[in-house]
Amino acid sequence: MNQTINPIAIRSKQELIQALLDLMKTAPYCEITVKQILLESKLSKKTFYRNFNNKDDLLDAYLDILLSKYIDGLTKRNDFRFPQILEIISNFVITNKETLLLFWNSHLEYLILKKLNLYILSHHYNITKNEHSRIEDYIIRLNIGAIWNVLNEWMRSGATDSIDNILSGIKSYMENIKNIDLKDIPI
Repeated sequence: MNQTINPIAIRSKQELIQALLDLMKTAPYCEITVKQILLESKLSKKTFYRNFNNKDDLLDAYLDILLSKYIDGLTKRNDFRFPQILEIISNFVITNKETLLLFWNSHLEYLILKKLNLYILSHHYNITKNEHSRIEDYIIRLNIGAIWNVLNEWMRSGATDSIDNILSGIKSYMENIKNIDLKDIPI
């Protein structure tokens, strides 16, 4: 995707993204064409290809926007205790429920996980500004994977359960886990 600060180009990108999301409400992503995106957005082929190489590039640009909002929430909060992280996750999921379900319905949820791994590791390194061990990388990915699997199950089940109840249950579990003897956990 080409980066720009031109307001017209920014608006065109937003219109193309919105057109793609609107089309994903009625058809799987794999069936959507650039031509359909152009018809939906009422923009020209030239405008599309000036900003994006293909529809995957367009989708990737949207994920960057979506997940940068999540990272901004983490940065603004600047409080990385577990209950605060759960609150940020809850707000993000509730705010973006419809979009997350569009990705799930098109079997694209793995793209969100892939981006989360990149964004959160990068964000962690930017905040701590120290050297990191490979063990820290694994622990961060463990946390991302755990949260992602919970969200994935929530989407699989139709996203009808209260995300606050789910995250409250996770918080309760995490508070109790310190009392568990690791020798008792089967691996």
